[in-house]
Amino acid sequence: MKSIKWVIVGILFSCAVHAQSKDSLHIGKISGIAFDSSHNYVLKNASIAVYNSNKELITFTMSNNLGEFVLQQLPVNQNIRLVISYVGYQPFIKEMFLNRKNDTIDLHYLNVIPGDNNLHEIVIAGIPPVRMNGDTLEFSADAFHLDKNAVAEDLLTRLPGVTLWGDGTITVNGKTVSHVLVEGKPFFGGSTVVATQNIPKDAIDKIQVYQKNKREDNPNPFDSVTEMNIQLKADKKAGRFGKVSAGYGTRDTYEGDLSMNFFSPATQFGIIGAANNTNKTAGSVGQLMENSTFKGRQANIDYQPDFSRSGVNKAIASGLTYNHNFTHILTDKPHILMDNIGGDYSFRDNRTNNRSASTTLMTFGADSTLTQKSNGTNESLQITHDLSLHKLKIHKGNKIGLEFTPSASITQNDNTYNTSASSTSNKNDLLSISNTTSNTHTGSGRYTANTQFNDKLKNGSELLVYHSVNYQHSDNTLSSLSSFKSYTNQSANQQIDRSAKYITSNLQQQLNVTWQNISPLIFGYGHFMSTVNIDLYNELYQTTESNDNHVNDKDTLTKNFLANTYLTYNNRLNVINENPNIRIAKTFSRILADRYSKSLEVVLIATVQFYIQQNHSSHSFQEYKRDYNAFVPYLGFRYENDQFGRHRNSINMDIKRSYQYATTDMLYPIVDSTNFYYRTEGNPSLKPADNNVLSLKYDHTSKKIDYTFNVTETVTGNYLGSSSYVNESGMTVNKTVNLNGRRRLEVNGVAKKNFKLSKLNQLQVSDEAVYSNDRIPNYLNNVLNTSITDMLSNKVTLYFSHLDKLALNLSQNVSHYTSVQQGLDNARIKNLSLNTVLSASYNLTKKWYIGSNLTSNRFSSSAAAPVNFNIWNASTSYRLLKGSNLELKLAALDILGQNKNVANYGNSYTVTQTVNNVLQQYFMLTVSYFPRKFGK
Repeated sequence: MKSIKWVIVGILFSCAVHAQSKDSLHIGKISGIAFDSSHNYVLKNASIAVYNSNKELITFTMSNNLGEFVLQQLPVNQNIRLVISYVGYQPFIKEMFLNRKNDTIDLHYLNVIPGDNNLHEIVIAGIPPVRMNGDTLEFSADAFHLDKNAVAEDLLTRLPGVTLWGDGTITVNGKTVSHVLVEGKPFFGGSTVVATQNIPKDAIDKIQVYQKNKREDNPNPFDSVTEMNIQLKADKKAGRFGKVSAGYGTRDTYEGDLSMNFFSPATQFGIIGAANNTNKTAGSVGQLMENSTFKGRQANIDYQPDFSRSGVNKAIASGLTYNHNFTHILTDKPHILMDNIGGDYSFRDNRTNNRSASTTLMTFGADSTLTQKSNGTNESLQITHDLSLHKLKIHKGNKIGLEFTPSASITQNDNTYNTSASSTSNKNDLLSISNTTSNTHTGSGRYTANTQFNDKLKNGSELLVYHSVNYQHSDNTLSSLSSFKSYTNQSANQQIDRSAKYITSNLQQQLNVTWQNISPLIFGYGHFMSTVNIDLYNELYQTTESNDNHVNDKDTLTKNFLANTYLTYNNRLNVINENPNIRIAKTFSRILADRYSKSLEVVLIATVQFYIQQNHSSHSFQEYKRDYNAFVPYLGFRYENDQFGRHRNSINMDIKRSYQYATTDMLYPIVDSTNFYYRTEGNPSLKPADNNVLSLKYDHTSKKIDYTFNVTETVTGNYLGSSSYVNESGMTVNKTVNLNGRRRLEVNGVAKKNFKLSKLNQLQVSDEAVYSNDRIPNYLNNVLNTSITDMLSNKVTLYFSHLDKLALNLSQNVSHYTSVQQGLDNARIKNLSLNTVLSASYNLTKKWYIGSNLTSNRFSSSAAAPVNFNIWNASTSYRLLKGSNLELKLAALDILGQNKNVANYGNSYTVTQTVNNVLQQYFMLTVSYFPRKFGK
């Protein structure tokens, strides 16, 4: 794999050299100041553009707060036209010629004359590529000449300050775009790629970028987000787009996709479908739409067969989406108006055949270990129906609003399991073996509804009421045959033939009532305290969980099924968690117009938590009621320094407290006799765990680099830890106990840098790292132990692109886990996962594309021998017809035939490695058609 890394470095270097040599012709430079002499002031945010003699845009920029501008990398020895555009002013036009002897010109003050533009001037000057319209940055699509089949994503890659990252994130001048809207509304669920990879560039009038506060009536710099809006041309506001594809390959592999979507200014409607046996995830309506776009970023391998997914999976999915928007003008008149109506429906049929082999190593000391191995097969069929209505918004005037969001899901699941397991000592002595065969049928349903009401009161305060309800119900039928044989204690041997029915239901409700901004009511206006934001609110959580279990075991003598009186029971658990709060916040701000904004916010939340648990059971030992109350404070500081146009820094610090309460299974468990290798014991004396958290976050965004750094320290008193012992048959018996000394330190960070090597080439570098250190106290075989665990995960990504011709993506992901047992002779266990991915794509012509990706995997663990394998995929596709609507694609998957599915994970004094069967080598031919029409 090292040779591959050197190859990619060489390719990137050669591309950069090529870009440098090509740009060596662009050596000219022009600078100046946009100025209005009649009013004697400079023009900030004026659009400055340079065109060639064919009126093609060469480059552009905007003047700064002093009216200054600099245009670099201009061509020499040819005529160019400088155009300055500003709202309310006539275009300033200057014809120029640069040569090698006179390649740098300072134009000093350029007088721009007030007046309205006329059509003749616009034709001569050209369309301004960028301008400021109030607080909105607007890019004109017609100022950029692209291929006739280009989409919005192609346009965005040409816009200065706009970066499309390899992971799909969009940033503008370093600020992450939170939403991409079309005509001011979410486009088919609000997915960015559905909009940017389907809408033609020729259908776009403007790209708008602006800041939006979550509460327009009470702007707060800490609640500001960046949004992007795609404004369509007047005759392109209705249309249709989609994809129909079918593919067949070796080993009887197949796949098919269907997506047909229609939209108008008020209505959006889509029909979605997919079927495959190639481990492609066919999930929600939104996921299916994202997988069927007209153009995807070529070096992205998201919608390929998931070779890391365990088992062989067959999936069928279909769905509908509908949304209609009502256009109203909100007034103070008490008319009841509805914003929109719509919803999504999806059907999924997933069938899985999975085989797994798992090895778990448990350490008791430097020379004392226990190894448990298991092998299993699982065949499952899951059928799911999902229905969700879009958020219904109803307004009464502009002060009272009501929002309602319901959803429902129904699932049928059938599973057949066959599992064999064994336990072995460190001397390789076989302690026990077990076998289990089971069949289950489960019918379940989930129903949710969220309701929010707000009323803006005349005194300036606001009343908010939020209610959510989540109800889940399942009916599970089980038949199983289990056997256990101990080689150290024959009395533990058993065979259980079981028939059971488990009925469970869970009702969760949340009711939040908030009275915001009551300061003026207490202190009046014009007082310092009236600028302090005081909110009163109460959070109420209520949970009711019911279980009705009927278990019958076959009597070994009579061969009849008899009721298991211990496992046959019913119980009902009620939990009430109420949190009355008072929130006090004060924001201090300093703003210099067009220069900077500095803000500091201090937040104090005082909360008293009332927590009540009450369980009723047919088993008297599970009858209990517990009441708790605690003071749960929060203190937060947020500082932001926004130097407009240069960088933005923010610092967040949070100090908070929370409690974790023991569950019924910790206090009074019901122990299933068929769980041969793990048993639990109850501990009624458990106390709540007390979590104290200190976190610090630093965030920097700029045109040069973005990075985020987080540090979180958690100290837990009365930690709900484990006290375990392993018996002579290899069974772990665990009891939850309160322990002190639990600490966790987590450090994570993300850094991203975009290098604009030239107008045609860019290199993106990103690094995501997570490190955690845990001190986990526990008892093992009556020995007090502290597990010191270190986990490091780091992913480095390099992404190079040359316009739409070439894309290269190199990433390496390392995950390392180590655990040292301080109370067990410092015994050490560890896991290591190393994953390196190289993907590349190249457009040989505008219609012919080739791509390939190679993944190198290495897994090592204290529990098993190292596993190494490589996955190599390659594909080529060709677009036909005038609009590139027809695509032929040939793909070769897992060419080396080495694919495996390996997972490593650790927990205190145990590490586990699991290997599953996976999809392997095949070849496939796919035909796709993209019906699309934008406008009449």
